[in-house]
Amino acid sequence: MIDATEVVTTTDSKEVLEAISAVLREERLAACLKMSGPVSSTYNWHGAWEEAQEYVLVATTLPEFVTRVRRVMREKHNYETPEIVARTVAVVDDDYAEWLLRSLHPTAGRPDGGY
Repeated sequence: MIDATEVVTTTDSKEVLEAISAVLREERLAACLKMSGPVSSTYNWHGAWEEAQEYVLVATTLPEFVTRVRRVMREKHNYETPEIVARTVAVVDDDYAEWLLRSLHPTAGRPDGGY
């Protein structure tokens, strides 16, 4: 069984998420990219509560690629302090896990991480 991770970010720009997705696809750092929205967000920013309409991107990957996925998200993001969080998936179906490995970067699942 393999571990999978979902890396999530939000922004007010669908175009920003499309740009992030394009790089993640090109570099094969995510096997599945789900974009949704707009969603209503409420958050504390500099001591005041803000409300915004945002889009959500969920990138499904392996733990070994999380740092690289986060780097891409941060480099392409339009927010000063973007929400970029990673969450471990508790259970991954065996067939989905096999597909995940085949879909990702050629180094995926190698004990040395491709190095």
